[in-house]
Amino acid sequence: MRSKIRDYKGEINEQVKQLQLIGQSCEFGSVITKEIEEIEQCLQRVDPSLMFYGVYNAGKSSLLNAIFGELKASVADVPETHQITNYKWENFNLVDTPGINGPIEDYKLSKPELRKHNVIMFVVDDSDTFDSSIVANEIVEIIAAGKPLIIVLNKKQNSEEEIINDIRSKLYENIQKAAQLKNINHIEQKYQFIAVNANTAYRAKSENKAKLLEISKIQDLEILITDELKKIDEIKMLLTPIDLMFSAMDKLSGSMKDNIQEENGKQLAEELHELSKQKSESISHLSSMIRMEIRKYSDLMYSAVTSGSSIEGLQQELSDRIGKYITEEVENSYNRFNIELNEMIQKPELQLYVNTEKLDTASVSAACAESNFEESKGTSGFDAAMNIASAAAATKMAPMVLPLPTPIPIPIPVVVAVVHGVISFFKGNREKDRKIAELQAQIEQQNARQHEEMNRRMNALQEARTQINLQLHKYEEEALKSASENIEAFYKGAYEYTNQLISISDQKEKEFLLVNENLSKVYEKLTEIRSELQ
Repeated sequence: MRSKIRDYKGEINEQVKQLQLIGQSCEFGSVITKEIEEIEQCLQRVDPSLMFYGVYNAGKSSLLNAIFGELKASVADVPETHQITNYKWENFNLVDTPGINGPIEDYKLSKPELRKHNVIMFVVDDSDTFDSSIVANEIVEIIAAGKPLIIVLNKKQNSEEEIINDIRSKLYENIQKAAQLKNINHIEQKYQFIAVNANTAYRAKSENKAKLLEISKIQDLEILITDELKKIDEIKMLLTPIDLMFSAMDKLSGSMKDNIQEENGKQLAEELHELSKQKSESISHLSSMIRMEIRKYSDLMYSAVTSGSSIEGLQQELSDRIGKYITEEVENSYNRFNIELNEMIQKPELQLYVNTEKLDTASVSAACAESNFEESKGTSGFDAAMNIASAAAATKMAPMVLPLPTPIPIPIPVVVAVVHGVISFFKGNREKDRKIAELQAQIEQQNARQHEEMNRRMNALQEARTQINLQLHKYEEEALKSASENIEAFYKGAYEYTNQLISISDQKEKEFLLVNENLSKVYEKLTEIRSELQ
């Protein structure tokens, strides 16, 4: 099963290969040879790395195997990792290290590695009570160094959710104390926390069991890793080769276009090229709008959760807004294309060039029908009516359930005041000492209870933030898919119709059309990647 960690460098490399193949297939491909070399040099400078760090024998190697989906690192009841081990996974370096609370030699080996890697995954497991501050101090040091950090609790004991929450609460309390000593505020916002079952995840991937994979939560971890990767400067460097590719594609297309001798064919070819660019721009515009709205509503939802309010209304509002964007963009694309097409085919010189009577209207109708269009009897041959009603159907969001415990109000100051009064009243009366001790013990118990509830609430808030991000990430995928499918559906009919218009062309024009069709696919993929990395 494919990991949900986005290999942006690998995806761009794949598009570079496609561009090279396109260049090799046409007469003018050599014009972009230099640009391809520059792009490859840029890509060689990007090599993101993920470091597996944390508690001795917590399951770092098991987690690494779960991400691979195959047995790479040795695992055993007795820790076997006593050295730094590098693994190549797609275009990532995965680095397995010894534990922090094992032999001192292992710790000295692991510690210097922290500064070398982009994202740190600090692995703990559900067998530790976390009474010691060692783990918390290590975590805070990583945060203080500005490293993106994901704390992964590996469920080696298959602990119930209540036990996991207790571990998380204790860990947070220790982290908070260590952070205060370093004057770090809002520590809960500076790391991600997730519980996974590495062994279950490995089994699910190796046996191709989707339900088991979902239970393991490994894909949620992979989404969090991708989100952290997008924040680092090294990944942002990929914007440069993307822009170089855009420039190379325009150069190749321009060179071919300049060598088309027949002016009328050139005009038609330009229209088709513009159509490809319009589609990419429409998808990119929609993607940007969707991501902007989701980022905004993520903050609004978290604010609602912290104040104890329902987020149902915000979810519906977000779904409605995104559905509206998709519908409007499809309508605008249709209107723009229809106007341009009418203007194009009404030109006298093109009327001579394009024999519209010989168009295969049956195939045009079929292509339009597949994209929710119906051919009418208008003079342009493409006066279409669209069914927009279903355009936003796939953007409805599943309700989120984010239970947030409310602290039990315990008026400690009032109780303290009452007890102090009792103490004063009975001062010197030894027979009342037992009663006083009982009251003091009650205060301490209530105070501890309130402290525990506050910690639980903080953990719940952090978990709510993580769950909001995860669920909005999944919703974003569905919304982007819906947006892309609706735009693709429209442009499929538009491409088919425009290609039908170009019924007479010489070989260079045919090559130009084919190259532009292939370039448009590369352009769309790169536009999608660029939109995500911005």
